[in-house]
Amino acid sequence: MSPQDIAISGKYVYVISRGGNGYLEVIDISGIDSPSANIGSLQTDQLTATKAVFANDLSVGAGLSVSGNTRFDGDLSVNSVVGFIPKNFIPSFAIEGATYYDNDTSELCFYNSTAWKGVFSGGACS
Repeated sequence: MSPQDIAISGKYVYVISRGGNGYLEVIDISGIDSPSANIGSLQTDQLTATKAVFANDLSVGAGLSVSGNTRFDGDLSVNSVVGFIPKNFIPSFAIEGATYYDNDTSELCFYNSTAWKGVFSGGACS
């Protein structure tokens, strides 16, 4: 088959073949498993990634849930509220500037390179 035109919509590829017949073939691609892809633009209802690297901008319209460690090498802009889930323990990840909400002291705490301190009280966090 020598395609004349190809279009992708959702989980289907539509292929129109060359020649006088102009057959339309519909291919279901919902089960694609690709270890690597270079995609110029992607719009999806749900995206699950075990490891993702975004070279430029990432825009999320409704919500973003990330588990594990997350690193931003550039600026992080938030156009709404940032919430901290209360912790009953001091995080083991302690680098200068790290922040968490201490449930025992009801305090936002930060690490100043030597100790966890309360942002408002200046006292120690539990």
